[in-house]
Amino acid sequence: MTLFSRARRQNLDKALVSFLETLGDAPFSTLIIDPGDYPDVLPRTWTELTERGLLKVEGVNCEMYKLMPLGYVRALKISRCSDAS
Repeated sequence: MTLFSRARRQNLDKALVSFLETLGDAPFSTLIIDPGDYPDVLPRTWTELTERGLLKVEGVNCEMYKLMPLGYVRALKISRCSDAS
């Protein structure tokens, strides 16, 4: 894995964990994500998350995203929250 692809992967993982932290104890389906709230997420990361089915574009005139079930599960695994007893 190249340094560039490792950095992209880390940004993707960091973004998912950030979304999970924002979500807190609310149902994941209620989280609408505004990219303006996550300035550290790279533009390519938004595209990649959407292409992988982890996020869904939400809204017609503005760029908002919805966390998908697969994205929620992936965020749990990355953050190791799914390991908690």
